[in-house]
Amino acid sequence: MSESKFKVTEEILEKARKSMHKLVDNIISLDLNEIEDYEFPQDEPFGLEIIYKEALFYLIIKFSSTNKNIICFSPGAFRRDSVSSTGEIIEPPHFVRWSWYRFFDESVITSADPTIFWDDEIKIGWMIGDKNHWYLETMSIIISKLAKNQNVINDNILFYGSSGGGFVSVCLATLIKNSKVLVNNSQFSLSNYWKSLVNYPIELMAHTFDGLSIKEIKEKIAYRMDAIKLFEKENYAPYITYYVNVASESDTANHSIKLIEDHYAQNQFQGLNIVYYKEDKSIPHHPLQTKLTLDLIRLYAKNNLYNSKPQNKKTIINEEKYVKKLEKELNKTKKELNKTKKEFNKTKKENKNLKNIKREMQNSKSWKITRPLRKLMNMLKRK
Repeated sequence: MSESKFKVTEEILEKARKSMHKLVDNIISLDLNEIEDYEFPQDEPFGLEIIYKEALFYLIIKFSSTNKNIICFSPGAFRRDSVSSTGEIIEPPHFVRWSWYRFFDESVITSADPTIFWDDEIKIGWMIGDKNHWYLETMSIIISKLAKNQNVINDNILFYGSSGGGFVSVCLATLIKNSKVLVNNSQFSLSNYWKSLVNYPIELMAHTFDGLSIKEIKEKIAYRMDAIKLFEKENYAPYITYYVNVASESDTANHSIKLIEDHYAQNQFQGLNIVYYKEDKSIPHHPLQTKLTLDLIRLYAKNNLYNSKPQNKKTIINEEKYVKKLEKELNKTKKELNKTKKEFNKTKKENKNLKNIKREMQNSKSWKITRPLRKLMNMLKRK
């Protein structure tokens, strides 16, 4: 593959931006060092474009103004022949679960793999990068800067992915210390995955390694291809929650059992929660059904992330004004209520007096006596 394939050309940019505009209206282009101080939109999706070291990073983001947690969806495999609702081929960047921001109160970040711009045939890249640039490491820097921009600590960041996206999520959670990770049918060592898919991106960037063989390249970047090697390199491993379909023999034997064997003995081991389930489907490796996946992520976020309201001065001022207005209306209502209560008590007293008078009149027999006496007196007078 020629060196020019790695350069971000105007043609690539034009196609990428056109593809992005089909997903979101607003696309923000920034340098890496501008992210932390930029004023991003709140409560609406937007695209982010970062060009760094001749690699093109795209993200779709929705920041929440009321929930200071972030859920990150990582890219996995994709089909190059996928078409839109209008029948057009979907050009890169490709996203997995990009529209899921609709289902969460938390902020949501979905990323695309820059590797997809290398070649029209590449289907998965694990953000593997080239000799001088590990794309996944740069993505971890971008996400860290976005979190700082929103005043979100690492403890409140959750990475989710399945299959290749699970591998990327585990690696990102390793680089962004104290963040959380939840995966489904994930890979942990690419050496246990389909060799043809793994070798293809390495063959594409092999020329950047000064003539090294595929085997030598794999050894040189082993930490990019094996989570266990990355744990050793970083001297850190995240606590992993891992759902595995036992109907998928490959996931069970080549990844979950292998992870247990390799990881428990590591000094970096912090914890591992593997949930085995059985779901019979035509391709057992595929993730859990969407509704169940959403429920799992929501439950995990509720139990493992923190929900704190943003300390935004403008928001606080608006709240104070609103509260004062309510207090004023409440005091006015209280005065009116007291006035009505007094009038009611007065009327009640008057009604009581009237009832007493009526009762006395009803019980009195004086009218029965005086009337015949007056009649008798009148009769006497006439005589």
